[in-house]
Order: sequence, then structure tokens, then C-alpha cells
Amino acid sequence: MKSKHLLVSVLLGSATLINAQAPLNIKIASAMDDHQERISGANPQSGTVGDMYVGATTLNLGNFTSSSDPTLIGLRFTNVTIPKQATNIQSAYIQFTVKGTSKNFDPCVLTIQAENSVNAAAFTDNSMSLSSRTMGSGSIAWTVGGTSWGTVGSAGTDQQTPNLKTLIQPIIFNNSWVSGNAIAFFIKGSGVREIE
Repeated sequence: MKSKHLLVSVLLGSATLINAQAPLNIKIASAMDDHQERISGANPQSGTVGDMYVGATTLNLGNFTSSSDPTLIGLRFTNVTIPKQATNIQSAYIQFTVKGTSKNFDPCVLTIQAENSVNAAAFTDNSMSLSSRTMGSGSIAWTVGGTSWGTVGSAGTDQQTPNLKTLIQPIIFNNSWVSGNAIAFFIKGSGVREIE
């Protein structure tokens, strides 16, 4: 569960008077907040669709292997202290660390979505705990690249998602959002990257 961070930079105020809030750096707090689920896809599954993999120190973005076993990754960040209706999120991204390199497979093209919830509940070990969640309407494409994926321990810009502010903004603009609530993100796609 370590080494996955949500980094958010927020500016509060108007164009004439800007009050800069310190950037947020939120780590995954619990083993119940990062999960991996087998899902159906263009490639076959060698296991049962819906099976959960919890408590693992390694997560596989895309597939378990180069040619099979598509996965859905769920990442839940708690205590997201963004004020309700903050109007100017400058940037927001998830920072990963390279855990292994033996399975790297290209092209690695991923889709990131956020749960349509103003306070995402902790994941469970039940079958389809991730895929049963309701996703927001938006998504972000991430074509993973860069040479640093070949080095275990790398945690640079290659391992950062694209800017996720368009996924966060609708959540915090909901009238029921409360600063300190939880936000969950979900990642699936093709290729393989081993992350922690």
C-alpha cells in the first residue's frame, strides 16, 4: 500500500486576490484502500472475473501478464482536504514507484476514472468490489512511456499520471462534498507496468 500518493495543488480565491493553499500530498492510508480485480476484456482471463487481489505489495497496471488477465486497480485516498467548490485546482496527479521490470509490456495505454461519490467507501475483499462501483462520466487517457520504467525504485514524472483535476472538480463541486472526505480512482487498460 505504500508509495502511491495523490498530489494536489489548489489555489483559492479570485483573480484579484489569490490565497495559495499548500499542495496536498496524500498517501494511501490502509491496505483496504488499494485493490486489484480481475476483469473481462479483449484478452482472456486465466482466473475468475471479479476475483480480488488485496494486500499485495505489487499492483499491475493494465494486465497481469503481457497477453492475458486484464486488471482494474482501485486507489482510495482519504482525508482529501479540498474545500467545497474550490474553483482553481491547478493540478492533481497520482505518483507511483516502479516495483518490478520483468513484466513491462508496451503499448501500455490506460484509462483513469474517479468514483461518482462524495465520500468513497473503503474497498472490500468481496468479488467485484471495484467494478461494482459507479464511475463518474469523465475519464483521462494515459499512454505510459519513458525509459525510467526499466529501473526499480523510479518515482519521477514517467510514473505520474496525467493531470486528474477534471476528475476531481465535479466531486468537490457537489453540494454534499465535505473537506476531508475520500476520493477513489480506478485504472484499467492494456500493457503491463508493475507499481507500488
